[in-house]
Amino acid sequence: MGYTFNMIRILAIMQNTWARDPDRVRAFLDRQHAKLNRHRGIYFLLFAGGSLTGKRIAEAFGDLADKMIYEEASPVVTGKASGCPPADLDHIEQCIDFHEPDIVLTFGKVATDAVEELGPRGYKHICAPHPASRQPDVREQLHLVASVVRNHISLELV
Repeated sequence: MGYTFNMIRILAIMQNTWARDPDRVRAFLDRQHAKLNRHRGIYFLLFAGGSLTGKRIAEAFGDLADKMIYEEASPVVTGKASGCPPADLDHIEQCIDFHEPDIVLTFGKVATDAVEELGPRGYKHICAPHPASRQPDVREQLHLVASVVRNHISLELV
C-alpha cells in the first residue's frame, strides 16, 4: 500500500467501520492507532476481508485504490452495517493535519457533510457516494468520481 500517487496525497474518508465482532475489530484498530498505522488497519479491513465497500472502491479506482490513505469520519466501530455514528470533527481534523493531503475524497453523506463543515482548506475536496449504497447507479457514480480524481492528479502534475 502506497501513500502517494506521483507525490499527490489522497485521504479517503469513509463513514465508519462495522463488524460482526466490533470488540475484536476495535482492539485491532486501537493497536494500529498506537503504532500510528490506523489507516493501514482500515485498508486491511476494506480490502483483505472482502467487504462490499472495498470491492467497489477497487473496481472503480483500480490501482489508485492501493495508493489512497483510508480513514473514517467516526472512529466508532459498530456491530451492524446500518450503524451510523455521527462524524467526529476533531478526529477528521487530526487525520487531515497528520496526513496533509492534496485531495480529500469523501465517501457518503456523513463524511462529506463533516468535511464541508470544517470549511475550505488547502486541499481539493471531492465527494463520492457511499460505495455500499443501494442506489442502482452507485458503481457508475464511483467510476465517474475516479475519473475526476485522476483528472485532478493529472492537472496537479503538469
